[in-house]
Amino acid sequence: MLVGPIAAPNWDLPSEASRSLAFGRPMDRPFYLERSRFDEQFAPALARFGGRQDLEWVRPDQAQCDAQRCLFVVEGHSLFADGNHLAAAELSRFRGVFEPALRKALGP
Repeated sequence: MLVGPIAAPNWDLPSEASRSLAFGRPMDRPFYLERSRFDEQFAPALARFGGRQDLEWVRPDQAQCDAQRCLFVVEGHSLFADGNHLAAAELSRFRGVFEPALRKALGP
């Protein structure tokens, strides 16, 4: 099984956002990445592994992104514990893309 890329904020979103809220400061960074930027950045990997039949290709971006944006915050919850690690409390949002591949890999 191969796990594809995910859009990470690459800044400590939960810490900075909570301080901004606590002190009444506006956020100067977006809580998302434009989908076009994600696609551009990861185009080589998506193209190389996307059509392979010899491996299970899990795409967490399919749970994180829509046609316009890859979200870092969903329903008021940060998907990230810091700049590039997913928050344990939000892992269930990715179940739909991982479960089928895990079932297939583990067999009956």
